[in-house]
Amino acid sequence: MRCYVELLTRKIVKPREVDRRILAERLVDCRKPLRKIASAVGVSRQTVAKRVRELHRSGLIKRFTVRLNHKDLGLNLKAYILMRIEPKREVRENLEKKIKEIRQVSYFHYLFGRYDALAEVLVKDSEELTRLLREIHGLKGVKETETLIVEYTVKDSPESPILKILMES
Repeated sequence: MRCYVELLTRKIVKPREVDRRILAERLVDCRKPLRKIASAVGVSRQTVAKRVRELHRSGLIKRFTVRLNHKDLGLNLKAYILMRIEPKREVRENLEKKIKEIRQVSYFHYLFGRYDALAEVLVKDSEELTRLLREIHGLKGVKETETLIVEYTVKDSPESPILKILMES
């Protein structure tokens, strides 16, 4: 079980040095006690608690959560579904609502390029993936899909780019 802090990346924010160091400590190990973070950063435990609350309230920290090993929970197949979608705004808005309701979709992105969107999905097996693809093909606005099944993962570290920025002076 891994936990992590999800940071809001839409804002261009230049956190103070102490905030950057606190955030980096939280990203590396969100279960680390505040007193240990305070010691590593060189401030009081109360300062760490206050800064974390303020960063959360400001929206820079989106949420605190746990990252579970999906395979240990029976979600053995990860796939990426590339989609071509009708460009009409109302069609896309409707599609977005439907996609948000599909529990197997972990990420959904709009793209520039040959395809219009990308969905990352986690399912138990190929039969569930087939059912999910039928459901997605049935959504109004989805014109075409291409599915890529993940063979294995070499790196799974969404915090790495954020840590890089936080560690830079």
